[in-house]
Amino acid sequence: MSLDRSAEFRALTPVEVCAEIDRGAILIDIREPTVFAVAHLPGSINVQFSARRFAERVASVIPAGAMVVLLGDDESRVVAAASDLATGS
Repeated sequence: MSLDRSAEFRALTPVEVCAEIDRGAILIDIREPTVFAVAHLPGSINVQFSARRFAERVASVIPAGAMVVLLGDDESRVVAAASDLATGS
């Protein structure tokens, strides 16, 4: 997976998320599948976060070089997921 390792990670407002999606970003929902099933944004892809091969699992469902927006319900897990994607862990 090719990600811009210089990119900074920051929280986005709902308006900013919509703007990123309009620009072609893919929304990866890292919440548990049961939570995703109950309420998720249309078009989002569920890849539950765990440290085990997260970047590899994301790379298997999105095109190489795609811009990604992460959605989660725990800030520390979102930061860990972003870090894993940036390092390819």
